Amino acid sequence: MTERNDPPIEGDLPIPPREMATIRADSVAEEYSYLGAWPAASGPWQIVQQTLFVGPLGPEDHLSVSAPGGESGMLRIAVGSFYGSETLGFARPGAAVDDVMSAAMTWTAENEPAHSGALPRFPVPAVGYPGSVAIPFAVRAVDDNRRAGLFGPTRVIIARWPNGEIVGANDAPGFDPESWPPARLGPWPPPGLDGINRDALRATIGRFTAIWTRLLNAYITGEDYHHRHDESVEGRMLLARLDPPPMTAVYASMNPAFWAWLTGGDAEAAL
Repeated sequence: MTERNDPPIEGDLPIPPREMATIRADSVAEEYSYLGAWPAASGPWQIVQQTLFVGPLGPEDHLSVSAPGGESGMLRIAVGSFYGSETLGFARPGAAVDDVMSAAMTWTAENEPAHSGALPRFPVPAVGYPGSVAIPFAVRAVDDNRRAGLFGPTRVIIARWPNGEIVGANDAPGFDPESWPPARLGPWPPPGLDGINRDALRATIGRFTAIWTRLLNAYITGEDYHHRHDESVEGRMLLARLDPPPMTAVYASMNPAFWAWLTGGDAEAAL
């Protein structure tokens, strides 16, 4: 590997705002998810050249990329987490987030009567359950005005982080089972996914869940990491694509301390 500490040459890349020169990725799959989640205006990025360098914080993949419309740029990807990994850098992005959501869905199907449109949304640290996350369940439904969309949430499932062991279930804050349907959050699929193709959707989910896994780990364990501020910004930008806008208020109400930390608090705040 060659040592190189110069600043990034970003070119035409539509990358989210960040403070660090590098972008973290914990697997090869996540590198590709990043490119797919932030495509050029003219289409998907293609890797033109890939070189491994030694950066100030460890190994970096430098990716020169181009797009169909002639856009080009270079990314510095911090890949130190690849080394010493049993998966050799091929881990599934965001596996822990996927696993706790799947565990909550399975438990609900086996233990509770549920609306056929029940849909788990993304976990946040559970208040009152140390070392656990809360997975809200919204509902895809049609209201009395025949407006289809996402409603709720109605239930919250509590799962150990990151193994997904279910430890509790509660009505979602503010949900009244006597008043149906619950509040409409917005159309489904959400507006942020209008016109997105399957590959870009898969990349967006992969990049978001990888970031969300690291943020949940940092908050729950109290162990900060170098890219946490940048990933807080990018994670919220991706979340805004994947959910109707009112879901932001739902997450914030489920754990105000976590949301304050995520939107600008320091690493030790609210732990």
